[in-house]
This record gives sequence, structure tokens and C-alpha cells, in this order.
Amino acid sequence: MLNPRTWTLLEADALAVQLLRESADDASATRPIAVKFSGPNVFLEYFQRDMAMTGWEITELPTECESGTIAMEWEGTSDEEALRGLSSRLRTIASSYGVVYEGWSLPAITPKR
Repeated sequence: MLNPRTWTLLEADALAVQLLRESADDASATRPIAVKFSGPNVFLEYFQRDMAMTGWEITELPTECESGTIAMEWEGTSDEEALRGLSSRLRTIASSYGVVYEGWSLPAITPKR
């Protein structure tokens, strides 16, 4: 079993996808995918502006202190390849802005019978 204190984002992603599959999640269903980033507010300000311009919905803004977190949502599926690609792109984008990609979360959607 993985120790949550030593997980890498890739291990956490893989475990989350595994749990979704075990819960009979419909990987093809579109739903909001929430992602979080943290870092100095001066960097988050530029990052938030540019992400909003590319279609991300900003759901949480940083506080008035020097550093904070920002949350945003995107519509997508829980397909393992799509989530792995999303995480990879977001890590790359975040590092170019000097912020940290904290990961994603999404609701499981089971097919209607």
C-alpha cells in the first residue's frame, strides 16, 4: 500500500483512477474536473488570468497574503489517458509560471440502468 506522505502525483493519479474504476465510474461521462495550484500570489495572478483566457473556470482565488492557492475547473472525462495527459500538461504549465500543481479531483459518475 502506498504511504500518502510519500506519494508522487503520478502514483496518486493512478490510485485515484483505480478507485474510480472499482466504483464502476463511467470513464466516458463528462464532468467537472477540479484542479488546485499554490504559490506566491504575484505569480498566481498572472497564471489565473492566462488560464481563464484559455477556458478554465476559476473557482477559488488566492487570499490577500503573500502566497495562496487557486482552484479552477474544466469539463472532461475520467479516462486514464486523458487524466494523465491533463496532469502532465498542468505540471508543465504551472512550473513555467512558478506555481505548484497540487492535483485534481472529480466526482464519480455511474451509468444509469
